[in-house]
Amino acid sequence: MKVGAVKGPHIPVEELRSAGHEVHILETSSELIKRITSLSLDLIFMPISGEIRNVAITVDQIKTLLPRAYLVVLIERPSIEDTVFLVKHGADDVWVVPTEKERFTKTVEWLEEVLFPKHILNESDRPIVAVSPIMRELIQLARRVASSDASVFIQGESGTGKELIARYIHRNSPRRQGPFVAINCAAIPENLLESELFGYERGAFTGATRQKPGKFELAKGGTILLDEVTEMPLNLQAKLLRVLQEREVERLGGTRPIPLNVRVIATTNVVVEEKVKEGTFRKDLYYRLNVMPIKVPPLRERPEDIVPIAEHVLVEIAKEERTTPKKLSSEAKEKLKKHTWPGNVRELENVIQRAHIIAPSRDILPQHIMFDEMYDGAEPSDERLSIVPIREMERKLIYKALEATNGNRTKAAEILGITVKTLRNKLKEYGEALQE
Repeated sequence: MKVGAVKGPHIPVEELRSAGHEVHILETSSELIKRITSLSLDLIFMPISGEIRNVAITVDQIKTLLPRAYLVVLIERPSIEDTVFLVKHGADDVWVVPTEKERFTKTVEWLEEVLFPKHILNESDRPIVAVSPIMRELIQLARRVASSDASVFIQGESGTGKELIARYIHRNSPRRQGPFVAINCAAIPENLLESELFGYERGAFTGATRQKPGKFELAKGGTILLDEVTEMPLNLQAKLLRVLQEREVERLGGTRPIPLNVRVIATTNVVVEEKVKEGTFRKDLYYRLNVMPIKVPPLRERPEDIVPIAEHVLVEIAKEERTTPKKLSSEAKEKLKKHTWPGNVRELENVIQRAHIIAPSRDILPQHIMFDEMYDGAEPSDERLSIVPIREMERKLIYKALEATNGNRTKAAEILGITVKTLRNKLKEYGEALQE
């Protein structure tokens, strides 16, 4: 764990180093700002000196340059107004000093276990890249929500990262040692969803040759994520409501209720209030789930995050391939910023992965940035969505891939997900064979 601190009398430097942590002590907050990116700190302790508003500016700079770092402000005589002011500007915690040395070491240990795991990042615990003020506020809200046990309803368009927020809440909650169990309510057929959620006893129905616990039971002591919960059939919504109210579940074919100890997080990509008005989603279930509402903004409303997310994707690709990350040119960055991102972060990740494959050198140029043919960098319109023959659409996609790869058929085929032989045959069909 990399710990940084502005020099002050309350920092237990030797204790932190004795615990095996890398500690950097900076003389001033200005020096911290200058070196913060190169040091890549995980945790920062910043004693207050000077006007509170000047300190808030420094806090804001720190969180802008290194949003993933956990920032603790140390203050001797704080007022409630000062504390709230600092938290609003990005401080993750405000401590009154002097305080016991053990608090510093325990905080570092906790962060190691929860926020900064040492194992390789994977789909379930990848970091959230949040530079924009709107996303930084959302992360602060999520962290506060995590400390409670209330149900959370996360709303947002497809591809905005709703499950990422749900996992973040779980990892920062008292239930972090328990399981995180996710189930997509829209992806499982209605006749199977009930048994997946609540489980069944042997002989409950034809084919039930053994007892099977449901997702709620598997999430015991942890968190269950009901992804796209608004797609759940009405009859199951009634059963889910009872489970949430009674905090117990009964397996299909069972004769006794099973007590539950689980936190519920639900997500949806639709406007729930409209579903309620239509009568396709129960109002009482909505109120039961919506104790703590969180709305994830679409990418077009947080343009400051576009380039940092893109650069993070390139770093992650480089880690997997054990190479040096490719770089976005300034023109490529501008092209990314101008796009409307109807597919949000998921679309951005796909575009960057595609650009990484296409770019022949370390530099990613504008021609390597390929958007979905349907949108092509603009909001969809009736004209753009007009129906065309599949052959014509196929031809356009193939030529666009060849143009982006400067005629390299191997790379073009890789982008399109077809073989070079298939590509060659398609070009022959069009009667326009290109030079090898």
